[in-house]
Amino acid sequence: MRAGATRDVRASIPTTVTHLTSATEAVALAARLTDPGRSWPVVVISTPAGSVRPHVDADAVLREVTGWAEVVVVPTGSVSWAFSDAMPPHTQVYGGASRVYPVGIAWVDDVRRSRLRFAYSAEEGGRVQGPLVHDALAAAAGAGLASSGQTDADRMVGGTVRLLTTARALIALDDGTQAAVAEELTLPGVPVERLLRPGMRVTGSLDPGTRLLDITGMVPARDERLRMVHASYRPGTVVLGRVVAVEEEAVTIAVAPDVEAHVRRAQVTGNELDRLTDLFTIGEVVAARVVPSPGVSLRLDDVDDVADEIVPAIALLPDGPPWLDATPAPRAEHSARPEPAGPTTTEPGGPTTERAGPTTAEAAGPTTEPGRPNPRPGPRPRPTPADLRARRTPPPVPAAPSSSDAPAVHAHGAARDLSLSLDAERALTRRLTQRAEAAERRAVEFEAEVIGLRRELARMADEQRTHEAKAGELRTRLRESKNVARRAVAAAADAQAPQAEFLDPVDQFRHDVYLTWAVEVPATDKPERPLGDYDLGPHFLESLDQLQGVPRERVLTVVVWVLTGQARHVNGLQLHRLRTGTGGDDPVRVRESDNATAWRVSLQVDTPSARRLHFWQRTDGRVELARVGLHDDFSI
Repeated sequence: MRAGATRDVRASIPTTVTHLTSATEAVALAARLTDPGRSWPVVVISTPAGSVRPHVDADAVLREVTGWAEVVVVPTGSVSWAFSDAMPPHTQVYGGASRVYPVGIAWVDDVRRSRLRFAYSAEEGGRVQGPLVHDALAAAAGAGLASSGQTDADRMVGGTVRLLTTARALIALDDGTQAAVAEELTLPGVPVERLLRPGMRVTGSLDPGTRLLDITGMVPARDERLRMVHASYRPGTVVLGRVVAVEEEAVTIAVAPDVEAHVRRAQVTGNELDRLTDLFTIGEVVAARVVPSPGVSLRLDDVDDVADEIVPAIALLPDGPPWLDATPAPRAEHSARPEPAGPTTTEPGGPTTERAGPTTAEAAGPTTEPGRPNPRPGPRPRPTPADLRARRTPPPVPAAPSSSDAPAVHAHGAARDLSLSLDAERALTRRLTQRAEAAERRAVEFEAEVIGLRRELARMADEQRTHEAKAGELRTRLRESKNVARRAVAAAADAQAPQAEFLDPVDQFRHDVYLTWAVEVPATDKPERPLGDYDLGPHFLESLDQLQGVPRERVLTVVVWVLTGQARHVNGLQLHRLRTGTGGDDPVRVRESDNATAWRVSLQVDTPSARRLHFWQRTDGRVELARVGLHDDFSI
């Protein structure tokens, strides 16, 4: 997007919160959101049922995203239902939930691009505010609004990185003022602490309204990043990379942002029982060996994490930190960074207030039950306190009238009046000075409290990173344990004679489902993921016997995921309602006899005639397995 066009778009974004009041307005909003030509992101915040005010402070969100995104409030009730009916499936907002709709319509097919954020109280609303701001700014960057396009000399400034905090860098500008660098608007996907370090010099274009410093001009383009990779990583060396995609037959690893290598299964493992989707998690940092190639090629099957020396990751900016670190060290206490201040507003006769910049928090994604979305709150980190200061400046003492303006006969009286006025003004000045000094002392005390809160935030961030590291180790152990268990089950099956334990096919199938559940679900999770009650449809076993192209073990695993309620969390299963036809507007199937709803889940993806599992979800919560068949077979 051209610089001038970017400025025009940002100038057109509404600067006030829009409150919908009618179904007509809700339908119009849905039409605007699903318009591929929309120019800016939209934050939609819904109110809880029975309340006219949302738990999320819409005005506070707007202050953080003004000029980047629009903010709309939808009341739950007839207005939200009209909005939901007009929106594509699984993209609605109601009941106190909120989400950001990025530019374009890719989020219609991939709702992960428009994460649902839940708040069930005002406190949770405060915690949701940070993730919403993060989503909105990231969507603005994705829409090409990140670069302000200002190249005038009076917009270009320089400064030094002073402090780092979650998704923000505080910059001390050369003119003595402060600005902030937003992670979401600089190089999306790269944490700010992997781009900048305290003490670095930076230059960029300053937005005077938001006090955000655009340093994208310092970030090397993809071709330059590729050149840096070739210059720093020699063939045969072991380097760090970040997993960006995992498939059954390949894993994609980035050695620099947007500089990626597609590593096939043969260059990862020689064990046919290993599944790459079990071995890798998107976002984790791995070690890989560089293979000679005109582009970027890697292999992982011959890397020894102990014997091989790992080359440090490249720095994306001069004097910057490595963009990847397999074991990031906790931030030092002096690097516990405040949220950068935004623009100031002054009330007549009142203190000058600096608005704090946006904060970021982890929030769980949507939880979807059969039927409409059923929100479940996720973990919510403690919000960052705003970095506020209060200053008070005494008004200037008005000039006393000159005695020469009065007639000479009244000179003595005028002089006396002037002296009394000056005494009164001096007393007023002393009182105002005392008040200013008291306000300054309170400001110093408040600043000390803020520093303590920043240190507490840094400590909590360190604890979170420690817990995440432990969670990563546990995931790795679980992954290895599951592989060992699968191999043990396979070996035991090979050692036994191929005979069934039951003569009745129904009993045999139920026995196989129970054994699969026993292996798939860890012992610690079994109380929380019990094997639900289910029935077998009259044609299910017949369709299973006729099924070709997918192992019976795969069917049993997917059945266990459905019965334990985990299918909705596995993106590859593509759990959705079964419609009467192939059209997106075709009605969903409902069995007339008991109002059970039909559902469909994938047994395979990205293969010709991919197999599917169909089942009924009854109103009493019981599942009835209906049949297995091909992708284009919608019978049940």
